[in-house]
Amino acid sequence: MQPAHKYQSGSAIVAVLLIVAIVTIISVGLMVQQRIDIHRTQQVQTATQAYRYSQAVLYWAIGVVKETEKSNAKESTELWERDFPEIVIANHRGSANGHLERLDQRTNLNALSDASAQDAFIKFLGERVPELPESEIKSLISNVNDWVGQAVTKNDQYYSSLVPPYKVAHTPMVSPTELRLISGVDAEIYQKLIPYIITLPVSGGGKATTTSSNGDYYFLQAEVKLDDQTLRVYSILQQEGAPPNANVSVLWSTLGTW
Repeated sequence: MQPAHKYQSGSAIVAVLLIVAIVTIISVGLMVQQRIDIHRTQQVQTATQAYRYSQAVLYWAIGVVKETEKSNAKESTELWERDFPEIVIANHRGSANGHLERLDQRTNLNALSDASAQDAFIKFLGERVPELPESEIKSLISNVNDWVGQAVTKNDQYYSSLVPPYKVAHTPMVSPTELRLISGVDAEIYQKLIPYIITLPVSGGGKATTTSSNGDYYFLQAEVKLDDQTLRVYSILQQEGAPPNANVSVLWSTLGTW
């Protein structure tokens, strides 16, 4: 007959091993969680630093706009564009760059109810996107005006019959991406048009607010590559007054996509 203390000793060993296993599992879990927290903190720090670099590009753009003579920019037949001189971030961790252009060189979709704007749009696209037939451009103009206009048209029924259905905005577009919702605009046409269109507010007379009395608009694209992250920031600037005392404000800016 085995002594009782041997059974008790075996049970104690099993209990100790069980406790050690539990402690080990908890310790490993804490270490993994700590590594995740450290990585998350590093990602947040990198994102914050990248955003600060993008703000440097924004301040560069504001400076360029303040120094730009409106008359010289408007008289030029070439598209007004400026590129931010690419900078290398310390220790070669990445780079920052940007591209600035005048928005009133694009067609304001919200102002296509004006006949002169329609003629200019047809002519402009005929030069820039010659493969797009004039008939398709005219149809596009009509559909855009139905979308932003207040009157109900036959297109309302068309959008309601889609799967999934959606309603016509009957209000000025907020973003050029709304064009993708409009009848007749597929992905191919959208990609051809997106470099040449914009959606700006219109005045009471239906004219785009890109006239000198309402200021000039600029579009900034900034990209920052830092470590393993890429930050893209898009901003719209408005200039009021004449250089060098012009007032430049940021009307809209994204937080970026990663």
